[in-house]
Amino acid sequence: MKALENYAERYADELLRLSIEEKNPQRRNELEEMAKICRYVPKNPARTYHEALQSMMFLQIALCTESYENAVSFGRIDQVLYPYYKHDKEAGLISYEQAKELLALFIIKMDEAILISDGDTYMRLSRLFETQSTDQTVTIGGLGKDGTDATNDLTYMLLDICELQPLAANMVARIHNDSPQEYLDRIAEVYINGAPMPELFNDELYVETLQKHYGTSVENARNYSIVGCVEPNASDDHFGNTDCANMNVVLPFLQALKGEENDLWNLKSSEQLDKMITKFIEYTFRRKGKFSTFIRTKYTNRRNRRKVLKAARHYHPAKTMDEIIGRFQTRLNQLASSILTDHQKIEKTLRENYTTPLASSLYKGCIDSGKDAYEGGTHYNSSGIQAVGITDVADSLYALDEVVFRKKLFTIDEVIKALDKDFEGDEYQQIRAALLAVPKFGNDDSSEAPQWVNKVLQVYTNALKSVANCPRNGMYSAGYYALNVNIIYGLKTPSLPSGRLRGVPLANSIAPHYGMQNANLSSSLNAISEVDFISYAPNGTTVTFTIDAGLFQGSDGVRNLSGMISAYFKNGGMQFQPNVIDRQILLDAYNNPENHKYLLVRVAGYCAYFNDLSDELKLAIINRTCYS
Repeated sequence: MKALENYAERYADELLRLSIEEKNPQRRNELEEMAKICRYVPKNPARTYHEALQSMMFLQIALCTESYENAVSFGRIDQVLYPYYKHDKEAGLISYEQAKELLALFIIKMDEAILISDGDTYMRLSRLFETQSTDQTVTIGGLGKDGTDATNDLTYMLLDICELQPLAANMVARIHNDSPQEYLDRIAEVYINGAPMPELFNDELYVETLQKHYGTSVENARNYSIVGCVEPNASDDHFGNTDCANMNVVLPFLQALKGEENDLWNLKSSEQLDKMITKFIEYTFRRKGKFSTFIRTKYTNRRNRRKVLKAARHYHPAKTMDEIIGRFQTRLNQLASSILTDHQKIEKTLRENYTTPLASSLYKGCIDSGKDAYEGGTHYNSSGIQAVGITDVADSLYALDEVVFRKKLFTIDEVIKALDKDFEGDEYQQIRAALLAVPKFGNDDSSEAPQWVNKVLQVYTNALKSVANCPRNGMYSAGYYALNVNIIYGLKTPSLPSGRLRGVPLANSIAPHYGMQNANLSSSLNAISEVDFISYAPNGTTVTFTIDAGLFQGSDGVRNLSGMISAYFKNGGMQFQPNVIDRQILLDAYNNPENHKYLLVRVAGYCAYFNDLSDELKLAIINRTCYS
């Protein structure tokens, strides 16, 4: 705390020095006033709106410095600042426009904190999170603790600021059944005007979900805010550590189908060597030239054939759907145990060597207990674990049930052989056609597809519950936002009974697989609304759609989009974050990047400049189903 005071004092000294040298009287007065503010806060409680913003700025910089500036989020900033704004406005100290300008400068300031990408290096770790955004989330709107609407002047200011398209500040808007029409229309207008923000969250579902899983009070639940991408906090005394690990649930499903039992996480020395060689080949021959493509393709095909032949000797295919699901639970439990054992080792190291005294001082539980947040000082504790490939497994289970066990069109052995051959050849194409004919998640004509999604979600949450010793005596919290990991995982994931081919990206979160979506927007949203998010998504989810802006033209466009969002949430949707854009703009940006230097797009629970993305991710965004 003392260091934070000294930090502000140094700013005050520098501002005073600058004011003495300043020739312009107006600017000199501004610098003197800024020096006074920095001399007063954060050492003392803020008295004015401007002081409150400056105090928050100093604190945010210090927290980012202490905790590696990723996803250090502000909470409900419109609620926190409103009493200061109301007091100053009534006292004639500030106008609406002056307050909005200060708030806009505050949000834009966040863009100074960016993630440094490792780019096209050997490890290429940034491919898992392709953006410079530090995802410092700002939550606005929604219900107040008393259950009434909490939108205020600052809520609308922040919606206006969304049109500035900040990168590092992740703008989030909460919506409830009685949200003002003016608020819903302004959100729709911001989207139609080209901003891929704010993310949208359904209060009714999030409040009930938090109460169900954390046992928090309804007042605390109504006061939730979002951390990072989409993760909610159960109270102001909740350390969620919301993005600890993710799991490709498709691989243990394939093990269950084929009867494999090898460890997917703790690899043998020979398997580790194989991965290292593969990494070397992929990196060395990563360019698009004919020679590099030939070497890379030749190596990949030979490696895949070798792996299939080796594994096939140990196949023991399941004989019933119940056996597949039972095996899936066993294999997923094993994977969860392996991954989370390593997570527990990481948290132990953090607890012993990386305490966060400043952040911990903001939690009541840490102050009362004298414990750091990493020592379990907060009242509520959890660790967020994300699943990737839920929809792919659900579509695969439904297809197997229909094609193999109900209609008996093909045997399980025939399907497995088709998968191993990536459906190549007329015989295996017939099998794929039968599998593809089974309705997929996203088509609301099928009532069964969402139920298979719920079944897979249940298996996943059971797997998390099966792992003991969650750090800080907390709980493992299930989440479903893929970032762009679904693309990376998809590259190494074999063909599936859903009909998906080897190497194709997995589905993004709990959404229709982009290669199999019904082109009807309402149908897809209706299907997603059938998912039991309250039971299975305490750490949140995403729905990232690309929607043709042409759907919302003219005087009725704004009201049509706001009505669609409202209806989707009232039907049971949990979250929504569309790119409302003409697909031709994306294609032109891909081919002529110099013309679209500042095109900001929604990737997942974060935004990024389109030109900064890898070709792989650009094409994935372009090739998402564009609802038009």
